[in-house]
Amino acid sequence: MGSSVADSFFSTLKLKVDLDDDREVLISPQQLQPDMAFWIERYNRRGHSHSMINYFSPIGYEQPFITALTTFCTNP
Repeated sequence: MGSSVADSFFSTLKLKVDLDDDREVLISPQQLQPDMAFWIERYNRRGHSHSMINYFSPIGYEQPFITALTTFCTNP
């Protein structure tokens, strides 16, 4: 993963969590954490399709691997 992926992630996160460099009121990490966790888990990670994994959601992409691993471990 290159820095452009990380830059894109943080740029989108700032937009979605309503952060910008010109903000007059600073938010403490404790105030920001629930919004960030909600966005990462709800919108970015679980349900959103990603171009890097052929437009699967992360759960959809990981499911065949989890199923194969579970089958392999229960049927040696």
